[in-house]
Amino acid sequence: MEALVYDPRERRYLQELRALPEAEALRREPALMTLLQVVDLLPPRERLWFSQFDPQPRVEQELRSRLLELQPLPPDTAAGWQVAAEAWTWMGEGQEARRCSLRALLLYPAQLNSVHDLSRLEHMGGRYADALLQAGRLLELVPHAPDAHQLLGLELWCLDRKLEAEQSLHRALELNPECWGALHTLAQVRSRAGSGREALRLARRAAELRPDLALSHEICGDVLRALKRPHLALQAYLRAARLHPRNFGILRRCVLLLAHEGEQPDHALELLLEFQPQPEHLAEYWSLKGNCLRAMGKAKQALEAFDQAVLADARKPEYHVQRGIALCQLERRRQAMASYARAIRIEPAYAAAHLHMGVTLQMMQRHAESARAYVRAVRFDPERTRAMYAAAAQFALGNHLEQAWAWLQQAIAADEEYKETARADDDFDVLRNHPDYARPFLELIGDEQEQEE
Repeated sequence: MEALVYDPRERRYLQELRALPEAEALRREPALMTLLQVVDLLPPRERLWFSQFDPQPRVEQELRSRLLELQPLPPDTAAGWQVAAEAWTWMGEGQEARRCSLRALLLYPAQLNSVHDLSRLEHMGGRYADALLQAGRLLELVPHAPDAHQLLGLELWCLDRKLEAEQSLHRALELNPECWGALHTLAQVRSRAGSGREALRLARRAAELRPDLALSHEICGDVLRALKRPHLALQAYLRAARLHPRNFGILRRCVLLLAHEGEQPDHALELLLEFQPQPEHLAEYWSLKGNCLRAMGKAKQALEAFDQAVLADARKPEYHVQRGIALCQLERRRQAMASYARAIRIEPAYAAAHLHMGVTLQMMQRHAESARAYVRAVRFDPERTRAMYAAAAQFALGNHLEQAWAWLQQAIAADEEYKETARADDDFDVLRNHPDYARPFLELIGDEQEQEE
């Protein structure tokens, strides 16, 4: 019986205990019977990792109840701790799962499932160096297992060791051309490297092999979106959502595509209204809902949604900025300014808060203050060319010609399209008509006709 208990390759061995001649005696061991009940509730091993970690509420409640009966976990066997780790993993309790996997490995260091799961748990926690260590151990135990090479490649990629990562992933596919995990991971790697067509081929092959997995369609959507094919990306995300309707990450992707790139905020809102978010997603759920309502021109309802987002998570500056934008649309500008100020107190370098503060001050005709807010936005995010141009315009309106000239030059150097914008922009009349700046201004914007006149 010991060999069955310590068999590292399958979970089935525990269920097979029922068929042993000693089964009657085993039934008198409550802890073992409870452990068997836990096993019966769990999905197959591959569904645990390649599907998502959210059992139905009734199943989760029963699992938690059974695991509480096992506190402290009675079986001093790797098998018992490993099953508990899988149960906690499925329920999304990474810390508990990690603790149980470590205990299993203390009892049996060659427990393949535990080494594999610990690598994935470390990855989920962002501890990529630790995950790489466990992936390396797994490869030592099973050097010809494609999944071991795939795990190693994933962690190498996360540690920015790109060449080694691709070598490991290609090795996994050499061992098994239909290794779903390697195809899925390599598709992400090639997409991030800018090889969109190759990434799409890999992602579609993964989806062909496992059309039943939401992750297959999700990666197709990610690659298609990177290729600027939003319509096809949305179709892929919707397929993933049908397979896994409780996955908030997939819902987020659908909503963002519909509301922003697809310009269908009403359809995006319908998807949100059908979704029941978990507590950890509540703030972002309200934020997405508010953005949809705002895009539909319903600023008052959007403000109510952003209020709920702030109530759920007041520590995230983004929600305060979104609330401020809605207040500004309702012409409650002083309250909007207070909301941006709260975002800046939380994160002083949050460029979006400074940018929208500049926009609101501009509406209030407070040109110098607006210009300084735009300057701060650029300081914290140098890629914000819009803020450069806006700072120049506000400095010009405030009659700060030297600053206006400097920022306009900077904006056009960053994006030459601002030449065309500045030609028709009355905000720069003070430069256009000033004896010291008139000619340099016309030369900067390339208006040869005005120069001749």
